[in-house]
Amino acid sequence: MDGRIQGPIQDYLKNSFDVKYVDTITEPGPCGIIAENKDKNAIDSILRRVKISVDIHKSNLIAISGHYDCAGNPCAEKIQKEQIKQSIEYLKNLYPGVEVIGLELERHLQVGRALLVHPPHAQDASQVCRRVRPSGTCCSYRSRTLPRSAPARRPARR
Repeated sequence: MDGRIQGPIQDYLKNSFDVKYVDTITEPGPCGIIAENKDKNAIDSILRRVKISVDIHKSNLIAISGHYDCAGNPCAEKIQKEQIKQSIEYLKNLYPGVEVIGLELERHLQVGRALLVHPPHAQDASQVCRRVRPSGTCCSYRSRTLPRSAPARRPARR
């Protein structure tokens, strides 16, 4: 809902995922709403809009975000990060054919980290990744860091 984060998120998604348009579903503290799973009306409202984006607009990526200083979900950064991960799991279970990521926006409201709970080629958490490294770890797993957003450029002072 916070207007300060809409531009950085859209820029990040357009640049990192080569998309032309971004459907925006706003709600105060969406990762908290989904993770806590207490407000059925709010969840149903969010899911109706996600369904339109995925089924009608043919979106192939869902990003759930959390940001520093969120008035709609005032909690510690660690808790919010866990809520983002739980929200990714929830949405991925509803939309297994769609890539679902989480975005954390830092103090300066730049995308600092992008989280993947499932490798994009896995359908769910129970599916074993076949792309295993010699170390025995999966190719991308749970907290793969995607590109950081570039800091906003400030006009030169004269």
